[in-house]
Amino acid sequence: MAGFLDNFRWPECECVDWGERRNTVASVAAGVLFFTGWWIMIDAAVMYPSQEQMNHAFHTCGVFSTFAFFMYVLELLALSCFITK
Repeated sequence: MAGFLDNFRWPECECVDWGERRNTVASVAAGVLFFTGWWIMIDAAVMYPSQEQMNHAFHTCGVFSTFAFFMYVLELLALSCFITK
């Protein structure tokens, strides 16, 4: 299975230059997905408040992934303070 997509290339689109905006677009898309996930999780908790209707342990994955996300961002910020250009 290794090398399955090695020679695959997306067709180039001349109408959009993603060179400078690629990181911005990726960050916005990640933020939208992050917000949507939490929105769905909070909505499910409101719609099914009792433990019998929905096990609230399902929120554990979201909480731990959010905590890991913030730890990762803080580590990147700490490293960027020590890197001089």
